[in-house]
Amino acid sequence: MAIDTQAQAGLVAARQHINELDQQIAALLAERFETVDEIARLKQAAQVPVKNQAREAQVLDQVADAIGSKQLAPHARKIFVTIMAESRAYQTQKIKTSTLEDN
Repeated sequence: MAIDTQAQAGLVAARQHINELDQQIAALLAERFETVDEIARLKQAAQVPVKNQAREAQVLDQVADAIGSKQLAPHARKIFVTIMAESRAYQTQKIKTSTLEDN
C-alpha cells in the first residue's frame, strides 16, 4: 500500500493544531484551578460543603449548550464531570490542609 504523502502532511498539521489547542486547554485549566482555590477558601469560610449537585448540573447544562452539537454534548459532559470531580478533590485537599495549618 502506497503512502499518501498529502494525507500524511495533513495528519502532521492536524496533530500540531491539536497540540496548540492542548496548550490552550492546559492554560485554561490552570486558571480554573486558581479560581477553584479561591472557591475552596470561600466555601470553608462560609461553612458550605464542597459538593453542590445543583451547581454541577447547571455547569453541565451550560457546557452542553455551549458545545453547540448534540453529538458532542455527551462527550463534553463526561470531560466536565471529570474536571469537576478533580476540582472537588482539590478543594477538599486545600480545605484539609488549611484546617491542619490552623490547628
